[in-house]
Amino acid sequence: MADLLTLWKNNQDLDRFELVAVARRFLLDVVERVLERVGQPLSPADRTELYRIAYERWLDESGAMPRFRPHGDTDKFLRPAYHLTFKAQPAMAGRTHPFDRVLLNPWADGGRLSWQLGMQVEFAPLRGDADRWIPAVILAGVHAWAAEPDTPQPRGGFPWGNPSAHKAILARLGQFDVVRRLEEAWRPLGIPPEPQAAMDNHLILGTRLDDPDRWQGAAELADHCSALLAAPWPVLPRPPEVRPTHHLQSPAAAPTSHRASDGEGAPEENGKEEPSREGPRLAHRLAQYLATRGLEYDPEQIVAVYTACKTKGFVILAGLSGTGKTRLARELAALLSARECFQAVRPDWRDATSVLGYYNPFTGRYQETPILRFLWEAEAEWDEGRLPSPGRPVSDAQLSQYVRRNLDPQQVDALRAGLVRWGRDLSTWTDEDVRELWEPYRNAMGDVGGAPRLSSGIATLWEATRVLADHRRGLGERVRDAVRVFAATEKYRPFSRVLRALAAIEPERVPPIFQEYLLRRLLRVLGVARPISLGTIVEGRGDPANLDACWEALTERLRNVVAAAGLPADDPAIRGTAASALAKLATPRTDGMGASNGAPATAPGVRPYFLILDEMNLARVEYYLADLLSAMETGRDLPIALSPGLAEETREPGDWDIPGRAGEMGPADATVGARPAEKTAVRLAPNVYIIGTVNIDETTFAFSPKVLDRAFTVAFREVRLDPGYPPAPPNTGYGVVTEEELDLLRRDFIRGGRCAGVDKELVREAARRYPWIVRALAELNERLYDHDLHFGYRVVDEVLAFVHLGLESPLRDGFEVPDSSDPARVAFDWAVSMKLLPRLHGQRHRLEEPLQAVRRWAEGHGCRRMAVEAERLLRKLTTEGFATYL
Repeated sequence: MADLLTLWKNNQDLDRFELVAVARRFLLDVVERVLERVGQPLSPADRTELYRIAYERWLDESGAMPRFRPHGDTDKFLRPAYHLTFKAQPAMAGRTHPFDRVLLNPWADGGRLSWQLGMQVEFAPLRGDADRWIPAVILAGVHAWAAEPDTPQPRGGFPWGNPSAHKAILARLGQFDVVRRLEEAWRPLGIPPEPQAAMDNHLILGTRLDDPDRWQGAAELADHCSALLAAPWPVLPRPPEVRPTHHLQSPAAAPTSHRASDGEGAPEENGKEEPSREGPRLAHRLAQYLATRGLEYDPEQIVAVYTACKTKGFVILAGLSGTGKTRLARELAALLSARECFQAVRPDWRDATSVLGYYNPFTGRYQETPILRFLWEAEAEWDEGRLPSPGRPVSDAQLSQYVRRNLDPQQVDALRAGLVRWGRDLSTWTDEDVRELWEPYRNAMGDVGGAPRLSSGIATLWEATRVLADHRRGLGERVRDAVRVFAATEKYRPFSRVLRALAAIEPERVPPIFQEYLLRRLLRVLGVARPISLGTIVEGRGDPANLDACWEALTERLRNVVAAAGLPADDPAIRGTAASALAKLATPRTDGMGASNGAPATAPGVRPYFLILDEMNLARVEYYLADLLSAMETGRDLPIALSPGLAEETREPGDWDIPGRAGEMGPADATVGARPAEKTAVRLAPNVYIIGTVNIDETTFAFSPKVLDRAFTVAFREVRLDPGYPPAPPNTGYGVVTEEELDLLRRDFIRGGRCAGVDKELVREAARRYPWIVRALAELNERLYDHDLHFGYRVVDEVLAFVHLGLESPLRDGFEVPDSSDPARVAFDWAVSMKLLPRLHGQRHRLEEPLQAVRRWAEGHGCRRMAVEAERLLRKLTTEGFATYL
C-alpha cells in the first residue's frame, strides 16, 4: 500500500475513500511519534485499541486497495492524560477542501474546547471527477474556534467566512498567551506560526506543508510533523472552558463512548452529549462487583475512597464494626495490583519503634519491622522507576544505573563510526562527506528530529562546515555564524543540523543532542543550571559564551556519570550515547493535570504500595506514626532518620534482607561493621498509600488535629438490608470489570507516575478551573473563624486537588447522583465533609453555633451530605449535650 508522501510527490490520484485510508494511517503514525516524544508512549494494548477505533473498524479490504468506509462519527480515543479525536470531512459546498484530521488534547478534557493541537491532511478533487482525490497540503498547529464575548463556551455565531470571526479568534489566542507560547515552542524548529486556514468560526494557527519534495521519505515527514505537535504540547495554555472528562471508560466496555457527532472540538449544535448506550458505567459496575463479594457500598463512597487515596495517600475509614472497611481497603489494593502490607495495630504501640524498628545495643543489630521492610521495598521500586524532576535531579549513582541499563551498543558503534569519518582533518574531506554530514534526516551521528530538508547547495554546506571547524573561535560563535550562513538559502533556521555537524567536528566538547528541547531536558536531568536560547544567540540578543559554558559543564557531568557507571568516560561515543539516553528522562508534563517545570518527580512504571493499619486507633496515631505524618508534609523525598546508634554499631547492609533492593545480599555473617550514612534512614516514597480502619468505642483513642488535618476521613454509617440482600452475581456486562478497565484505573491512580501528594501546580490548576471552590471555602472559614474552628491552607489545597482529580478519574460517574446536576458540587461536598466534619466535636455550648453556621453554609452551597451530617450532630447536641463526627 502506497504511503502518503509517495502519492503526494507523484501527484497520484486515488478513489477518495482509498486516499482517506492512506491519510488516516499517516496520522496514526504521527500520533504515535508525538506521544513518544511527550513521554506518553502507547502500550501494545493501547496501540491495538487506537488502531481499532480510528482505523480498522472502518476499513473495507474487499477491493484492490483498502477503502475507508464513510461515517459521520468522530472517532475518540480517551486516556487519563490526553484525548485524541479523528474526523474525515467531505467537501462542504465548495467552501473547503475535504480533509482527514486528528486533534490532540493534552488536557484530557472531553468538553468543547476553543483550541487544541491538531494536524489536517487536505485533499483536492480532480476536475471533472469529484470521486478522485490527490493529496494537497498538510496543516499543523493550533486549531481554534471562535467564542462569543464574555462566555466561557465556544459558541460560533459568526456568518460563514466572516473575517471578524477570525480576528476575534486571533485576539482570543493572544489574550490567553497561545500565540507567544507557540512561537517559542517552534523557534528551535525555525518555523513561525501564521494563520493558515479560515473556515467559518474555525482558524488554524500554525504552518502549511505544501512541498512534498522537502522530505526524502515518509518517516522523515512523519517525524517532522510529530516535532511540530510535540514541541508546544507541554507549554500550550489550557482553554478557559476546559472541563473534566465525561464518560471515561475502557474501549472494551464502551465502544460507542469513543464516538461523537459534535465535530471534535468544534461547538455542538444542540449543546447535548450523546446519551450512553451501555449499561452502568465503571464506578457503578465496580460497586456491583464489590457487592457480590459482600461489600455494600454506593458508587459515591467508592469513588470518594479511591480519589482520597489517589490525592493524598492517607485515608481513615471509620464507621460501624462489620461494615467491611478493612476488606474494602484490601479489595482496592487487589484491584490496583498494589503491593500490600497488612498490620493490626496493637495497644502497646507507644512510639515510632513499633513502625520503624529500633537499634538493639545488646545484640548489636537493628530490629527491623515488617512495616520498615515494606517502606524500604517501596522506596527501592520508586528509585528504580523514578524519572528525575527538573530542578531536583537524582543522584549520580541512580543516573549511572540508568545509563548501564539503557546504553545501546549498536548506537555506540554507529556513533563511533561517524566520529571516525568526520574526525579526519578537514583538508581530507570530500563533497560526499560534507553532504552526508548535513543533508540526510539521519546519519551516523543521529537524526535531526523532524527538521525540514535542506535546499542549500554544496558551496553553502562547505562554508558552514568551515565556520564550525574554526577552532580559534568559541563554540557559541561558531553556531551563531553557521546558522547565519544559511539565511540566504533556507526558509527555516537549521539549528538541529548545525548542532549535529558541530558534535561531529567537536566530539570532545559537544554531546550529540541536536534539538534544543532535548538539550534543555538533559541539562535539567544532570542538574546543570545553564540558560540556553539558540534563537536569541543567532539574533544577536544573547551571549554566545553561554553555549560554551553550557557544553563545558554538561561534558563534565557526563564524564562523572559515565565513570560512575563503570564505563570509559573518555570515549566520546559512549558519552554521546549516554547523553541520548539521559535526555529521554526528564519528560515534560505527562499526566495531563497542569504540572510544569516545578512538578514533583515521577516514576511512570511504579506500583502502588498499600500500608493497611487495622484498628489504627487502638494506640495513639500521632505517637507511632509521628515520623510518617511529618514526612507527608515536609516532603516524601526527605529521609526519616532511624534510631540512634545505627550508624556506629550495626551490621553491613547485607544484614538487612530487604526484598527488591538493588544489590540485595543474603543473610550476613557475624561480622560487625559500620553502615554507610545513607543506609541509616528510610523515606516515605510517593508510591506508599496509608489506609487506616477505625472503630470508635471506649477502648480506642480519639484522633488529634494533627492526624485529622493530614488525612481524608470517610465515615460509613449506612447498613442496607433490603429484600435483595445478599446480592446475586451480576449479569454479564453489568458489574463485571474488564482487565482493560482495571489497567485504565491503575494508570489513573498513579497519576502518570507522580503518585500521592498535592503540589502547588496541581492546586493552581484546580483553582483556575473551579474558582468558586476558593470563594466557598473562604466564606466557610470566615463563619468558623470566631469559634477557633477555621482551617489552614492545607485543607483548601487538598479539597481543590480532590475535586480536580476526582472529576478526571475513570470513576467520575460515581459523583453523578440523581439529585444533583453538577458532579463537581458532589465531589466538593465529599471533600469538605471528609476534611472538616471530623474536626467538629465537643459540648453544646461550644459546638452548637458553629454547627448551625456549617449547616446554613452547606445548604446554601448545595452540599447535601454535609448539611445532613451537621443536622445529625445538632440533634446529638440537643439530646446528649455532646457530639462528635467519629
